[in-house]
Amino acid sequence: MPPGSLWHFGFGNIALEQANNTAIEEFLVARYDRVKYLLSVCTGAISLARAGLPKGKKATTNKAMWAWTTDPAHGEGIEWVPSARWVEDGKIWTSSGVAAGMDMMYAFLRHVYGTEELDGVMNGIEYAPHVDPSWDPFSVVHKKEPKASTPRTQPYPSHSPILIAIFDASSKSELSMESKLGFLPETKGIIVPGEIGGEAEPSASELTKEY
Repeated sequence: MPPGSLWHFGFGNIALEQANNTAIEEFLVARYDRVKYLLSVCTGAISLARAGLPKGKKATTNKAMWAWTTDPAHGEGIEWVPSARWVEDGKIWTSSGVAAGMDMMYAFLRHVYGTEELDGVMNGIEYAPHVDPSWDPFSVVHKKEPKASTPRTQPYPSHSPILIAIFDASSKSELSMESKLGFLPETKGIIVPGEIGGEAEPSASELTKEY
């Protein structure tokens, strides 16, 4: 893998953990210094934690799986952020749930490429990303606080899928090619939640109150 690459890593695997299989963590440790960025989505943060990579850094993960992923047995010295859509700390980016990973990827691509072509992609797929990393209604839904976690009544799945995608972060060829082929609309800027109709984005308490 050449220097200047990006890793996008998603979903932890409890079956590998139960078998004491550390192949993924060993892979991450061996190549961590060679990548420019490392991103995890949802419980993918557990492999980063087991590899010791976020030690001394802030990170977040899926709130429904919070107790398992943030167990100190998986890695110590990590400042887990219980209320965050995503967290950026150095070259490590971590997102909350899977959907939050889409918002993190928008923020990341904006960080790397800017918005000129990226916003055209968002308009083309009709996706309005959340752009505030601290917006996290699911920390309220799952009652996540820095000092406590909610017990899980259902067993964890014995297997969760693992996804590793590798990109060249030094190239804009994929975005530029789609633009030149005419797949993207000639639009500038995007609609973000809270700007539609002039309405403010609902707060976490408004999203979770009962009617």
